[in-house]
Amino acid sequence: MAAQVALRRHQTNRDEEDSAASAGEGSSNDISGDGKKKSAPMDKSLKTMQQYSHSKQVLHSYKSRLRTLQQQQQQR
Repeated sequence: MAAQVALRRHQTNRDEEDSAASAGEGSSNDISGDGKKKSAPMDKSLKTMQQYSHSKQVLHSYKSRLRTLQQQQQQR
């Protein structure tokens, strides 16, 4: 959930920066002198956080299924 919120905020900020750049205002925060985006570390961090969050959800789902199966077998 937190990863989704962070991603939305990041996308909103990026969209605002893109619209500002296209309007001619430009933003020196977007790109460093070598042409690389400064947000690359943040992008990598968001991707890692999303992967972790997804993995956590999958593990939780498997644990729930396992508990259900164990309970069903105990009832037999």
